[in-house]
Amino acid sequence: MTRTLFALLLVAGIANAEEWLEAPNRLGGKILLLQSKCSSKPDETGRTVIGTGGTGKNIMGCWYYFSDMVHVVWYDGSIYSYPADIFVARSKP
Repeated sequence: MTRTLFALLLVAGIANAEEWLEAPNRLGGKILLLQSKCSSKPDETGRTVIGTGGTGKNIMGCWYYFSDMVHVVWYDGSIYSYPADIFVARSKP
């Protein structure tokens, strides 16, 4: 099921659908996996990720899906991996 969600998200980007995946984070915010390619590395396969927090400060990076895990390289240089099944598909109503 999780693989299907990730595949649909990446394919939906081609159709300009406003869909994303999200999961809660430790700061009371969310990790948002977007469809758009990473602006800092347009030649790579990474997609944009945004981490929100309770203070209003956000962090951005690139995410990759591999081996049933979501791997995030944050622009501050830190790298984290998350189980894919914590993410839920969302779409703009």
